[in-house]
Amino acid sequence: MSRLTTVELTDLPAKPRGGGDEIRRSWNRLVAAHKSVAGLFTTLNELRASQDDMRGAISEAHRDQARAAIVFTAAGIDACLRTLLRDCLPTLLATPGGAHGAFVGHFMAQHLNGPLTKATKDAVTDIDPRSALIDLYVEDLTGSSIQGAKDLARCRDALGLKKDPALDDAILVGHQSTPGTRSSTNSTSSTPPARAAAAAGTATWQPSARSATAPCS
Repeated sequence: MSRLTTVELTDLPAKPRGGGDEIRRSWNRLVAAHKSVAGLFTTLNELRASQDDMRGAISEAHRDQARAAIVFTAAGIDACLRTLLRDCLPTLLATPGGAHGAFVGHFMAQHLNGPLTKATKDAVTDIDPRSALIDLYVEDLTGSSIQGAKDLARCRDALGLKKDPALDDAILVGHQSTPGTRSSTNSTSSTPPARAAAAAGTATWQPSARSATAPCS
């Protein structure tokens, strides 16, 4: 009887209460990403369990499966946060608070400190300036992708979420390390995107990797 360390995601918590339509689309994207990554881990565990000899380093094919899980995690977080910003900011910026402060600070530093860019002029003169400025803000925040530590921190601040020093330290460690599997009896390390999303203030909504040791014949 040999033992195989399996890798799986923790279950998502219940959908946050009181979010309404502002979080509905982003929550659905998070659920879909969680389901996709969980399926990849299930396949990985099944492939490893079917090996004649599970000792030693995992094969390159199995590593590819783990890499795919990391890619799907990053893409899911990106889609979730883009949608969350677009759907939540109109409501959050309607009242004073951390989100509004971040919004004002961003425009003062990036758009109103010097000659106005065409994008800023177009937004200010738009038939609906408020919506146009929010759209410009979201474009600035999201850029080409939301995966780096700084990108996620900007999203956290834009949503008015409180910083957590412990999670900020975790994101730095995860961002600097390279995920991998050391041997058949060790679990894969947590993916940097999962750690980063937690540090961005979405810890209660994010899937995180955990390991469970299960017997295999």
